[in-house]
Order: sequence, then C-alpha cells, then structure tokens
Amino acid sequence: MDLISLLLFFTFAFYVYFSIYTYKLDPTNKLNQVFSVMSFLMAIWALGFVFMIPANTPEDALFWRKVAAVGWCTIYSVILHFTLILTSKESFLDKWWSYLVIYSPAIFYLYYYIFAGGMSVENFAQTDFGWTYLYSINMGVIDWLFHLYYTVYVAISIGLVYHWKQVTEFFRESKLGCIIILTFTIVFIFGGITDNILPTLGKAIIPPVAVVLALIPAYALHYSIKKYKFLSISPKHTIFEVVNNISDGLLLIKNNGQITMANPSACKLLEYDENQLVGQQIENILADNNSSFIYSLYDKNSEHKNIQNLERYLLTRTGNKLLALISASIITDEWDQHLELAFIFRDITSRKEAEEMHIKEVHHRVKNNLQVITSLLNLQSRTFQDETIKLALKDCQNRVASMSIAHERLYKSSDIATVEIGDYIKNLTDNIKKAFSSDNNDIEININSDNENIKLDLIVPLGLILNELITNTFKYAFPDQDHGELSIRFKVEDKEYILDVKDNGIGLPEDLDIDETNSLGLKVVKMLAQQINGTLEYQYNNGAHFTVKFPKW
Repeated sequence: MDLISLLLFFTFAFYVYFSIYTYKLDPTNKLNQVFSVMSFLMAIWALGFVFMIPANTPEDALFWRKVAAVGWCTIYSVILHFTLILTSKESFLDKWWSYLVIYSPAIFYLYYYIFAGGMSVENFAQTDFGWTYLYSINMGVIDWLFHLYYTVYVAISIGLVYHWKQVTEFFRESKLGCIIILTFTIVFIFGGITDNILPTLGKAIIPPVAVVLALIPAYALHYSIKKYKFLSISPKHTIFEVVNNISDGLLLIKNNGQITMANPSACKLLEYDENQLVGQQIENILADNNSSFIYSLYDKNSEHKNIQNLERYLLTRTGNKLLALISASIITDEWDQHLELAFIFRDITSRKEAEEMHIKEVHHRVKNNLQVITSLLNLQSRTFQDETIKLALKDCQNRVASMSIAHERLYKSSDIATVEIGDYIKNLTDNIKKAFSSDNNDIEININSDNENIKLDLIVPLGLILNELITNTFKYAFPDQDHGELSIRFKVEDKEYILDVKDNGIGLPEDLDIDETNSLGLKVVKMLAQQINGTLEYQYNNGAHFTVKFPKW
C-alpha cells in the first residue's frame, strides 16, 4: 500500500472512530446524530479512495470511486443539515419541504454518478501517486451543477456559522465558530484545488485528497468537544434525559427574561405546549408580573447568587394560579460567563392547602381550649362573694377571651397567617361590652380603623393591650355617669402602626406613674408595648387618652 493509500486508510479509521465516539456521547441528541452520520459518510468516502487510487485497472478504480460517491455526493447536504442544528436554525427543519430542499441534490447525484453512467473509465488518469479522475473529459452541464451544488452548500454553511459566531453571547460558541470557519475554509480552498479545479482543468498531478484535508475540521470539532465542552454536543453539560424525567418544572431563561427551554413537567404544570412556552417572557408566567428577583441574580455585584425555596404564584395558560416553590441559579461556564438561568419550580398548591387545613384545625382547638378556660374562670368567680376577687377573675376572663377571638378569626379567615384588625377590634369590643352588660353602663363605642392584616405574633399582644384599655374604660371612666363615649382609632403609617384609645370619662390622675401604680392592667399595657418594640403615651385631661405606636413587622 502506497503512502497516500495508507494515509487515506488512517483517515477512514479516524472517521469511523469519531462517528462512534460522537454518537455514544449522547445518542438522543440531534446534533450528535447528524455529526455521527457526517463522519460515517466521510469514512465511506475515504474507504473508496483507499482502493481507488492504487487500483490495477480503470474499471477497478471506477468501482471504488462509485463506492466513495456515497460519501462525496451526500456529505455537503449533511454538512448543511448539521450547520442548521448547530446554529439554532432548527425551525427551518420543521417545514415539511426542508429535507427535500437539503437532500434532493445529494439523492440526484447519487443516482447520476452511481447508476446513470455519470462517471466513465475514460476520465481516469494515472499520476505518480495513483489514479485520479478528470472532470475535463466529457464534462456536461450536470457536472458543472454538481460543483455549484457543493460550493453553494458549503458557502451557506460557513455563512451561517459566521453569523452565529457574531451574534452569540457566549465565548465558547464564538471560539467554536472561529475554529469551524477557519478549518472549513482551508479544506474548501485546498480540497477544491486538488479534487475539483485541477481535474476540471485536465491536470493529472495528484490524486484527490480533500477527504484527508477534511480531517482538519473533524479533528478541530473533536478538540472543541473535549477542550470547550460544547454544550449541545457533550452530555457532560446536557442532562436532557434527567431534565425530561424529573417531576419538577424546569425553565432555562436568558438574561433578557426570554424562556429558551422548558421540560415536560414545566409544560404540564403551566398548561402549555413546549413551542408555546419557549420564547415567552418569564414575566408572563409570574402572577404578579414582578421578575426583579430573577434579574437581580444577573447582577455580578449582587450578594444573592441563587434563590432557594421562594413561594410565588405562577400563572398557567388558562389563567389559573399555581402556588410554586421556586429555586433559581445562574449557570456559568469555566470563564465565569453567565450562560442562562435555571428556574426550577414545584407545585405546592395541594400541600399548602393541607397545611392550611391543619393550621386552621390547630387554631380551632386553641380557641376551644381558651373558651373552656374562660368558662372555668366564670364558674370559679360564682363561688366567691368578694367583689374584688370576682372582678379580678372577670379581668382574667377578658384577657383569655382576647386571645381566643384572635384564634377564632384566624380559623375563619381565608388567610391563616393574619387577622384583619378592624374586624378583630369590633369582635373584641363586643365581647368586653357583653361582659360588663350587667353593670348598666351605656357606653357608645366608635371604631375607626384602616384596613390592615396583622400577623398572629403581633395581634395577640395588641389584643391584650386593647383588652386592658377598653376594660379600664368600662370599670373606671364613668363612675357617676350612665352614658359615655369610647373612641378607638387604628392607623397605618409608612413604617409604623398607631393605636389610639380615648374616652370622655373622668380621666387619669395627674400624678399617675405606671411603673409605681398598683394597676396590673396598665403595667401589662406598658410591658406588652415594649414587647412589640412600641412606645406608650397617655394624657390626663378630658378623659383618658392612650397612644401606642409600634413598628410594622
């Protein structure tokens, strides 16, 4: 075997290896599949030339050139197909006629050169290195069109890769684009000279060696897979099999908020087809349209590099709200460039409903237990004749009742974590007024409250403060009057809440010092105000007037 045939044999072996190697990397990836076919066709091309060049007769050379034609007639169509996938132009392949456009020339020239006599033994010429094929002999229009076919297809492929390299945001893709353009251009020029230009001019100098030169871009791609870990062709960075089978929804999002990939679970949970979801802006699936928490992750100066277990409502295609537990993080490459954002979410609607039912049941049981305590205190008070003891037990009843009402409102509320303050004040004052109904006090209660939902941790101490102040009004404000007024105002400011409780009774002693007073109720009020990081102010004249200011939690 001569030197060129030996070189062609090693070329054949490498293409076979590379075809198998690429396919095994990820058999399900379209890019790997097409590149594997491309390498296999190059292997057939090389194998045909291994036996054509040293053939004993022109007839033998013609047979092996026909074998090689399986490769060199179809490879340009496959290169274009590969390039369309590589440069993310797969939408073109969705059209029914696209494969007809791409592969029609290949199919035609396979038939023409192998079965229709498109090649002849008369075109073979001997060189110092073996047989070559001269197009200049009996070259017709169809032969010229073949040269046009491969020139146009290779040029389009290089153009697509160049445009892809220019617009890509990622260093890896830009680097790969440069490698492909450089190596394919070298092969296109020098392979064109040896395999087409010289034979067309009738110059029998050296056998066709373009298939050997094509090792340059083939090896360059092989190097790129190992060196740059190109995402679309290496399973080390593509775990689509895992992604497609996880129950959590997963979206890949560009830095402009556009969704570029959605796994089947995401499509199912959000009620979209994949082609409907991909291309949408992430804001479209957020129920509140607020995506600032996502964009903040792209800020390299931000302290937050990921999001863990954030509860947000997502919007399905049909307009339903889905309560989701969200985690998100930026995917970076080895150069610390931001590739895309992985947005993972899990439907917790059913779990949350079960939790809420459980918490409501807890509030219901706490409320019942507190009511039992109130009833026990009421029964106990009836056993005493001493009015001081009975009044003290009544105060305890009202304090327990203020907590019981909070849990009752939580149990009945659609929001299990907060209580609407205006509704709570109304229920609390009604309960206290009922407790003192036997004292013949005709006290008119005016409530002016902003709408605000208060958390349980705050509503319980606030309820106890209100209970003490309202109880004091009923007990002490109107000793010699049958009628009086009590005003309760709750206002929401920018950073704080303001509670005003004012009556038009006899007022407070001018020398009142809460720290020194014997009144347990007022001491409880001050203590609870401090507990919620608030301040307590009071005025003496024109009735008792208490103001509690405390920060929003």
